[in-house]
Amino acid sequence: MVDRHLQNEANGWVGSGGNPWHLDKDTESYEFLTNMGDKPVRIGFKVWADGQIFYLGSLELVPHETRMIDLRKLRDAQETDLEKHQIPAGATDGSVLWLRLDNVPVMGRLAVITRHGGMASSYDCCLCGCPGQYGYTLLIPVITCPITVAVGDQVHGQVWYSPACGGAYYYFDMTTSLGWSSTNTNVFTLNNSNPKGLLTGIGGGAATALAQGTTACQAWYMMGAVCQCSSWVPIVGNTPCSVQNPTITVTRQSLTSTSATGSPSSAAANPAFTYAAAAYGGGGGNIASYTTQNPNANPNTASINAPSNPGGSVVQGGYAILTATYNTSGGSPFVQFYVPTFGLSCYNTQLETDYISGGACTQITIYGTLYSGTDTNPSGLPAGTYCDAFLGMVRLNGSGLTANGTKIAWVSGSKPNWTFQVITQYVGADGTAVVANQTLARDRSIIPKTAPSITVQLPGGSYAANDIGQGITLYILDIYKGIGNSVCSGFSNSIVVGACSPSTPTALCPRYAIE
Repeated sequence: MVDRHLQNEANGWVGSGGNPWHLDKDTESYEFLTNMGDKPVRIGFKVWADGQIFYLGSLELVPHETRMIDLRKLRDAQETDLEKHQIPAGATDGSVLWLRLDNVPVMGRLAVITRHGGMASSYDCCLCGCPGQYGYTLLIPVITCPITVAVGDQVHGQVWYSPACGGAYYYFDMTTSLGWSSTNTNVFTLNNSNPKGLLTGIGGGAATALAQGTTACQAWYMMGAVCQCSSWVPIVGNTPCSVQNPTITVTRQSLTSTSATGSPSSAAANPAFTYAAAAYGGGGGNIASYTTQNPNANPNTASINAPSNPGGSVVQGGYAILTATYNTSGGSPFVQFYVPTFGLSCYNTQLETDYISGGACTQITIYGTLYSGTDTNPSGLPAGTYCDAFLGMVRLNGSGLTANGTKIAWVSGSKPNWTFQVITQYVGADGTAVVANQTLARDRSIIPKTAPSITVQLPGGSYAANDIGQGITLYILDIYKGIGNSVCSGFSNSIVVGACSPSTPTALCPRYAIE
C-alpha cells in the first residue's frame, strides 16, 4: 500500500459509523488483519451497510498470517451469511468491525484508498484489549422444520461472542468442530462425519438436535497487560425439529374436479402432483382421464374428464381407478378413488301416432328385426289393430300411448308371441313412476334395485334409477325424457362422469365424496 495523506471520513462521506469504508469508481476499501501469535485465531467479523449487517462467520488466521479483505469483492460476491443477510449490492458506504475470539494477538487496519485524489483514510479498529467472550450457541437449520422423512438438512452451529468491553455480538460458524447428536434417533439423526451436522429425517415425530464443543471463556478481565478468564463454560446448543411423513389429502369439489393438498409443501418435488387413471381390474370401456393444468400448485386442482364419443351412437362408459400422488424427496403418498363414466341414451314413452304416416303404419328395424304393418289383437291389449313398429318400440322402451289414448306396457315375449297390458300410469321396472328428466333406466348389476331408488348424479342433474331396458347394460344409462319421439330429438349420446347416492352395495357406482 502506498502511503498517502490521511483524510477524515466526514469530508463528504456520509452514512458510515466507526471504521468506515467507501466504494466508488475511484475509491477502494481494504481490511488488513494479521495474526501476530503462534496459534491459530478465530475472528468475528461484520460489515454494516444500508441498515444491514453481514457476518463473515468462518474467518480464521493461521499463525503470522496477514489476510486482506477486499470490501468491493466481498460486496459484489453477494454471499449470504447464516442470518440470511447480504451486503446490499448497491452499497457504497458502511462500516466494518472485527473482534478476535481467541486469546491470540491480532493487528488490524482498515484502509480506504482514493486513486486520483491523492488521499487515503486509515483506521485501526481494535475495540477491546481482550478477546470476545462466549454468549450462546444457536443451531440453524437451512430448511425450516418440519422436514419430511428421508430428507437431509444441514444444521449449522452458530456460536455468538460479545466484546469483553461491551457491544454487539459476533458469531463464528463452529459446525465442523462441534459434536452432534439427536434426542431420538428414530425421528432424525445428526452426522458426526463429513458433512458434520447433517440432519436426516427417519420417522414421524419430534426430537431435539444437540451440539457440544469444547469450553469457552464467558468472562475476560485484564490483569496488568494480560487477559485472564474468570469463567470457563462448555459450548452447547440445541434446537427442536419435527419430521413429517409426507401426506396428501384429496377432496372432490364437483363431479369433474378435485382439490389436493400436499404436506409439507417445502418437500415438494417437480412436478409436485401427478395424476393417473386406469380401468378398474384391468377392464376396458371408455374411462375418465385425470389431469391438472398446474402440477406444482399446492393446493392443486385437477380435472376428471369424460372421454368424447365421436361416433355418436350409444357406447359403454367404464369404471376407473383414479390416483392423485404428491411427489416429495421423502416419499410419494397417494390417494385412490373410483369414478364411473356412463354412455347416455334417451328413451321415451312411445306414441303410436309417431309411426303412422299418410294413414298407414311405418316400418322400423330394431336389433336386426323388421317391424312393419299392423298387428291385430295382440295379447293383453283391447281388441283392435296396432302398428307393428309401435309395438316393437314399446317392447324396447317399456311403455306407450296408443292412437286412441290407451296407456300400455310391454310384459314379456317378442313378436309375434308377445304380451302387453293396459296400465293407468307409466312406471319403471322397479315399480315406481317414471318422470321426464328425473328418472332413468340402468343395468341392475351396476346399480341395483333399492327402496328408495338410488340417485344417480350426472353433470346434467340427478336421476332416480328405477327402470331397466333392452340394451341398457353395464355402464350405459337411458334417461327418460317423456312421451313421443320428439322429446329425444337431438339428444347427444355423450359419455359423462357420474356418481351414485348412496354408493351401490357392489361399489360399482360409488358416491360422489372420496372415501
